Amino acid sequence: LFSYRDPNDALQVMTRVRFMEVCHMVWGEQGVPHISAHSFRVGGATNYLRSGVPASTVKVMGRWNSDVLQYW
Repeated sequence: LFSYRDPNDALQVMTRVRFMEVCHMVWGEQGVPHISAHSFRVGGATNYLRSGVPASTVKVMGRWNSDVLQYW
């Protein structure tokens, strides 16, 4: 779904690991401490729930086994 061009102009798949590497590189230059990928997941769930998306839908989208409202 997401991709980028590497220094050799080859198309690469944007993985979670690579995404977080880039985030930490940019944030580090600004003095922002490391943030876990889990923070994005919880933040995304919170955004959907606050926007009125049903908890059952958020649970399926996040592939969560437990009650999503417990995290929110």
